[in-house]
Amino acid sequence: MSEEKSRLRKDVENIPEHKKKLHRSLTKVSMNVSWALRKSDMTKEKLAEEIERPVEWMNRLLGGGVDPSLRSLYKLEEALEVKLIDVRDYQGDTDTERNRRRRR
Repeated sequence: MSEEKSRLRKDVENIPEHKKKLHRSLTKVSMNVSWALRKSDMTKEKLAEEIERPVEWMNRLLGGGVDPSLRSLYKLEEALEVKLIDVRDYQGDTDTERNRRRRR
């Protein structure tokens, strides 16, 4: 049994960090949707109808097995009246002279 755990540990260590981060984010979205759904008066069937997705998709989302599109996330936020994601505006360098020098 310990050999199997050791192999599993090595497999997990070989997963790229960006994929681990994505998995953690999807888990958070799933948990937040589940929490918001419990706090609302809506059933998952009604929520699925509201956001124009099949109930099976909603089940997979709540189980952490779906990677929702931004459109679906926005629809979920609107239907549940919660904030699920935070897309920030890029606050890069707006100094045009500095940008021109970089392009040379």
